[in-house]
Amino acid sequence: MRRREFISLLGGAALLVALMLTVCGSIVRAGPFEAATDAYKRNDDVTALRLLRPLVEQGNVVAQN
Repeated sequence: MRRREFISLLGGAALLVALMLTVCGSIVRAGPFEAATDAYKRNDDVTALRLLRPLVEQGNVVAQN
């Protein structure tokens, strides 16, 4: 394999990895509502309330229930 072909292949692989990390990273991330739900399940009511209060104040209907 020539050097130029190798560099081109390496660049394509790096682009593919960057794209995969971008797509997968956004799927895995949890927001404040999910974090509050997890805190509630752990019986950490103080943290759950701290995370839910801004959502409720912003009018998030799911957080209000």
